[in-house]
Amino acid sequence: MNLLPKHELKTISILVIGETGSGKSTLINTLTNYFLNGTLDKLKVAIATKYLKQTENFDNNEKNVIDRTSSQTDSCIKYDFKTNDYIYSFIDSPGLSGTRGIKQEEINMDKIMRAAEQAKSLTAIILVINGTITRLTVNLQNVINRLKGLIPDSLIENIYVLLTHCHPEDSNFEKDSFTIPINEENFYYMNNSAFSTDPKSLNSVKKLYLNQQLKESFRVINDMLTAITSARPKSTDDFEKMIKLRFKIRSTLHQAQVDIMNLQTLQDSICIYEAQLEKANIDKETFKDFTVTKTITKTELVPAPYHSTICNTCNFVCHDHCGLQEISTKGDNSFKNCGALNGPNCKEELEDLKNKYLSSVKDSDEAEKNISSVKVAKLIIDCSLKRMVEDTIDSCVELKKLCSGFNLVNELNITLKQLEMEALKHTSLDARKTADNIIRSITEMVNQLSQGQTTSKQGLMNSNNLMVKNWNQNHNQAQN
Repeated sequence: MNLLPKHELKTISILVIGETGSGKSTLINTLTNYFLNGTLDKLKVAIATKYLKQTENFDNNEKNVIDRTSSQTDSCIKYDFKTNDYIYSFIDSPGLSGTRGIKQEEINMDKIMRAAEQAKSLTAIILVINGTITRLTVNLQNVINRLKGLIPDSLIENIYVLLTHCHPEDSNFEKDSFTIPINEENFYYMNNSAFSTDPKSLNSVKKLYLNQQLKESFRVINDMLTAITSARPKSTDDFEKMIKLRFKIRSTLHQAQVDIMNLQTLQDSICIYEAQLEKANIDKETFKDFTVTKTITKTELVPAPYHSTICNTCNFVCHDHCGLQEISTKGDNSFKNCGALNGPNCKEELEDLKNKYLSSVKDSDEAEKNISSVKVAKLIIDCSLKRMVEDTIDSCVELKKLCSGFNLVNELNITLKQLEMEALKHTSLDARKTADNIIRSITEMVNQLSQGQTTSKQGLMNSNNLMVKNWNQNHNQAQN
């Protein structure tokens, strides 16, 4: 009975990235045969091809095996191969620059970053590129730019490039055009047609040729894995930090967009309250003389040697020494001959006017209170938006420190366009100015970071183009 402890295998995690149709699936199939001792007559197929069905039980999700313009790998898939000392864990990623648009590209980038972060450490990142391309095409340039914005600087020295469909002597790819700094010894070449050839078309000559290709591919893989095995694994914490920073930037700018909409709503409320205040003040002026000062404790009829007219409403004398004969009937037609009938002789306290006056005072006070509350809310939102811009600048600076090739223009372009469209809807000058300030500030920050003018928050915040002074002026105007 063997009581010796089991030998714990060391895991070497390798991320595979490449353009759609560059040969990533061929690499995975070649690796499968390298580790599982496959031969041309008995090929081990991890990923189905146009001519070959899957033979190995890997949990993959390959899509269209016919259309080379469509990214076959729809999600990140792990392929683990065990040796006596190691577990080589290859993480195959969705092809970049596929035909499903920018939105899908962003989804694929997020998947790649999360898969890398979940690996905890990476010993290598293999970039698969079609080596027959003479110069960088638009698609390939797009892929490289995205990779520059995807891979943290801490992992750059762990990047290996596999140029497919070629040998060193016939490769057309110009390494000088590669804008990612990669060591010369980290370039490898492989040409393997075994998985793209119809087995029914094979004759002895083709078999000999494909066998040579397969053996040469095994040699290249062996050399590359030897170099990778001796490399120092790098933590993927920077991927996690980048994911969090990207999420923070997006969520912060989304909240800014919501708050700018709230500014418009608050400004609309101020307009309503100001109209209410104006009406209340007019009513106050109209009804302010609602009373004539008097002090009466009781009503008493005093005998007099002449007739007087008594008010039907307040029981006071409306017309002293009235020339009419005595009339005891209330509202008699004879009162039409009284010269004081329509005169302002009734000294009644006009309750209705008083109530209107008091109501207008209350409405005025309430409108002023509402206007004050809304202005305070606007100031709070303004301060919050200013902090959001500063937080966004902080996050962008940190992102550029982690990944100097990170493309802030691509990252923020859609959000900034949404902010611009939202700003056009605003009828409030304050809301429009606030939105414009945010857009100008972030745009200038992106330009400075992208051009390498500064990498510090302080340098950005001190820039005149960031409109910090204008922002403070807007705060002062809002307070007034």
